[in-house]
Amino acid sequence: MSNVDPSGFYAGMRDGVALPLLQQFGFGAAILVRAGDIFNPVTGGMTSPGTYYAFPCQALYGVNGVMKTTKGDTSVRVTTKKVTVDASVLTIQPGTDDRFEDEAGNTFEILKVSPVNPGGLTVMWELTCRY
Repeated sequence: MSNVDPSGFYAGMRDGVALPLLQQFGFGAAILVRAGDIFNPVTGGMTSPGTYYAFPCQALYGVNGVMKTTKGDTSVRVTTKKVTVDASVLTIQPGTDDRFEDEAGNTFEILKVSPVNPGGLTVMWELTCRY
């Protein structure tokens, strides 16, 4: 039996391999989280689209394309992208109610979020997004 701490091993792999590669080949981006909606008790809905707060991150577009993903019976489109996001600087967990903004200011709907978390340590987030 080994006394190696798996979280320490994966943290070392994240800091020594994954993050330098994301810094070298990735781009500055942001996860946009909606906040500030106002509930209307008469209609039962929200009265304003709300404000989005930007959480900066480093990201990389996937080179392997996307797998078939659906949201609301909508198939993958030409504008669907797979994005890998550095989890080490994010103070939030991305969700399907959030948006992804790339370095050019293009905003994407997040269809699916999958953590890459070997040994229970979230190293990256894999997002399936649509423009």
